Amino acid sequence: MQKKEITILIIDDEASVGKAIKEVLEKDGFTTLVYTHPEHIFSTLKLRPIQAFIIDCMLPKMSGVDVAKKIKESVPNAIFIFMSGIYQDKSFIKDTFQKTGAKHFLEKPFTLEKILEVVHDALGDLIEQEGEPLDELLFNPNASPNEKLDAISHTNSVHGFDLPRIFNLLMNPSISGILHVTSPKKERSSIHFLNGAIVRVDINDPKSYFGALLIDKNYITPEEIDLVLTQKNTKKLGERLVDSNLISPHVIGIINTEQLALRLSRLVQNLSYEMKFEKFETKEGETKIDRNILFRFISEWLSSKLTPEWLKAIYIPFMDKRIVKAAFYSDISPIYNLYPMNKAPKLLQTALSNSSVEQLFAKNQWDDEIVLKCIHFLIITESVAFDKTINSKDENSHRLRLQKIKKDMEGQNLFEILGLDAKSKIKEIKKNYYELSKIFHPDKLSTSAPTEIKELTNFIFAKISKSYEVLSNEQTKANYLKELEHGEAEKILESESLFDEGKSLLSSNQAVKALAILEQAMKLRPPTSEMRLYHLWAKVLSPAENMEEHLRSIETGLNKIPPEDRHNAYYYFVKGLYAKQLGDFEQASRHLKHACSLVANFKEAKRELNLVELQMKSNKKIDIFKADLKDVV
Repeated sequence: MQKKEITILIIDDEASVGKAIKEVLEKDGFTTLVYTHPEHIFSTLKLRPIQAFIIDCMLPKMSGVDVAKKIKESVPNAIFIFMSGIYQDKSFIKDTFQKTGAKHFLEKPFTLEKILEVVHDALGDLIEQEGEPLDELLFNPNASPNEKLDAISHTNSVHGFDLPRIFNLLMNPSISGILHVTSPKKERSSIHFLNGAIVRVDINDPKSYFGALLIDKNYITPEEIDLVLTQKNTKKLGERLVDSNLISPHVIGIINTEQLALRLSRLVQNLSYEMKFEKFETKEGETKIDRNILFRFISEWLSSKLTPEWLKAIYIPFMDKRIVKAAFYSDISPIYNLYPMNKAPKLLQTALSNSSVEQLFAKNQWDDEIVLKCIHFLIITESVAFDKTINSKDENSHRLRLQKIKKDMEGQNLFEILGLDAKSKIKEIKKNYYELSKIFHPDKLSTSAPTEIKELTNFIFAKISKSYEVLSNEQTKANYLKELEHGEAEKILESESLFDEGKSLLSSNQAVKALAILEQAMKLRPPTSEMRLYHLWAKVLSPAENMEEHLRSIETGLNKIPPEDRHNAYYYFVKGLYAKQLGDFEQASRHLKHACSLVANFKEAKRELNLVELQMKSNKKIDIFKADLKDVV
């Protein structure tokens, strides 16, 4: 049933309580009735169907439990939710559940968010899952600014990996306002939009990367920064550098824009945010992020942050939908030169030749991860959309896809099977279950489907159903989480122990052994940026059979470090080692000097810097009539 077809009757002798609950439920789409006296409801039951009842335990003339028992005489399948500010004794609550078969018992006071969560949980099997507003935009290749705003305003929560898409949807000349996002830790951030650009980003992290970005972009050296910082001056660093003729004034704007983008990057995390967009005439900032700058950062986030598992979960409902051109499609676009598009130059052309994501997978021309990332980049940039009609089923493509899903599921926990993480709420669990059921329910198959496809579908649906059965109940979910956390804790401890061992081996110049140990550590848990950098350090120093492939893998590894984690000594140290292997000694020297400036006693970086500088001197042509005697010798 659709929400508007479900009627919820609220009984509370406090009119203000009933009114507040009514407003929040009707805003969410339900039909409601409110009564303050129980005797008035029984005539209503004869006139119209009512599916659920929210009842206060203490009512005039009749108790809430007696009211429910009488309701069950005429509505046997009635769903009950009780609430009380007085009767909160455990034995009373248990007795209420036994006598009425109630789904929930709320202790007053409670938040309106809580009542909404409880209602969704109690009515989950009745509610026909509606398409998410943002998902509906995927089928609207020419969505107007108002349609985009409407979809965002009807979305209360968003995953951090989906924020890049929200940013782009709001970058329209006709949209001005502030996007507020609140993390599970209640940290609030604000992104200001004006005239098709992001002009301000407020986050709970005042750290400045100004100096580090200047060095990284090769505008200045660490020694020049140190020289300016030793001078007594109250001006900002950028102004002091301009006054010292070390940078030109326009560089400050470039670096401030990069810093703005880094703040955005800190929000793109594997967690859910509460989200609200407020229309507001925000002020023009000194710096701004336009679409081209945003797309460059989205490319970096796709490389370093967005996981293949998350992308698979997002696009499973759209696997068999035809890919079509959208409003911002262009035959020539700067995004085609960016990752991941530059890894699959013919993918877009193939996708638009009446193909679906499932068929792109089946072609085996590209890695599955690259396919998903390319499609996601094209969706974010509004270059492509989906057609609602299902593309003609290619049995071979479908079979191969089911085989891959089965293989993935065999190594996944119950949350991962539903495309979620352990922090997911019951509402998200139910939503994903219903979405997956639409696709993998055996009843969806035709009777003439091949036996193997039937068997694969039955296996996948059984896994999905088992996951839902455990995770849709608060108690069984809590028990499973304890088991999961215990297993994860053991893996984390083992991983940390191996990581320490790998670092110790590296410090004693045993790179090959360190590499093997660090690879074991990374398999036990999602690797941190620090772990990735030590792994790359060991990899650079280890011998390789195929040098071209070796260097390519190091470059890929460096790109997996998120932008906000790149401004540390170990990142520049590894970049220096990489540049040295490429034979670019000037770049190697610059990165190694930067690493040494960030950590005073970084002996490995100093040693490598000395070797690089010796190499540079040996390669340098010397004029024996003008050079120093030591250089001539």
